[in-house]
Amino acid sequence: MQQTLFRSEKQRASFTAGVLRWLEANLEKFRPPREEEPSVHAPEATSSGGLRKAFGELGAALRIACRIPDLRKRPEVRALVAKWISMADEQGVFANVDSALGLFANHVALAVAMGDLRPPACSALRARLQQVLSRGYVDRIEHNAWQKLDLCYYFDAAGLEHCLPPKQVLLRASSLATGPELPYVRDIDLYAVTHILFDLTDFGAVDATPFLAELRPAIESYVRLALSMCIAEQNWDLTAELLMCRLYLGFDEELDRWAMNCICEVQHPSGYLPPSTSKRGASDEGGRPDFLEVYHPTVVSLFLLAAEARNP
Repeated sequence: MQQTLFRSEKQRASFTAGVLRWLEANLEKFRPPREEEPSVHAPEATSSGGLRKAFGELGAALRIACRIPDLRKRPEVRALVAKWISMADEQGVFANVDSALGLFANHVALAVAMGDLRPPACSALRARLQQVLSRGYVDRIEHNAWQKLDLCYYFDAAGLEHCLPPKQVLLRASSLATGPELPYVRDIDLYAVTHILFDLTDFGAVDATPFLAELRPAIESYVRLALSMCIAEQNWDLTAELLMCRLYLGFDEELDRWAMNCICEVQHPSGYLPPSTSKRGASDEGGRPDFLEVYHPTVVSLFLLAAEARNP
């Protein structure tokens, strides 16, 4: 029998409705820049930027949410998917696939989301992506192990051939294998840990044990302690991501229920999740929250809802 991390179905319903309500109300703010072909910049110079990143992350969250029948059938989710696809078409997000190499990773992630949200995947787009990848630029430039694992996940999900090392090799070169001591850890170090686990587990769809092997006990302990630390520091963005990792690793303990309840308690009445308690207080004092500050923890909340729903 599945045990919910929420205190009650009422709490689950309220949190879910709030997240989806805020995403619907602010969907237009996710609109990415219109892409033009050819790119007027040097091929590698264009970067994803705030709005491209936000749009891609929303697509990724909708892709994972749609794996869960109860979320997929909700009218709010169906409306978000339809509008996201419409925005992608209107803004021509794949117009400069062949020229804007700085956006290549973003293009692949968008293609993966598009392929799942609007099946069947476009074979012509995959061929264009493969052609760019085959030039030998993207998977040979300098990346750290986290970035390479992220690329590997999306290349594999898109069905692209690449020259990146096997995931087991990349894992052992990453900070997940030798995480920084928690008293000195930076947020970016913990984001590396969470994102590597997202990739290795395919957001909960795959058992990570074959990849983690003998490293698993130490990683489980590290994630547990990091989650406790982020709750104490009231860092709700990382609390949500680390809770997702705990669920993907198969945990369902009092710590996880405590984390979920804390997240629900700090959710703003409008539905967004603040990155921290101090940020929530600032917006409650009269000012509107900065979209680029609050969109990410709110999108992460949609990932979290999908993770909690599939937790056995």
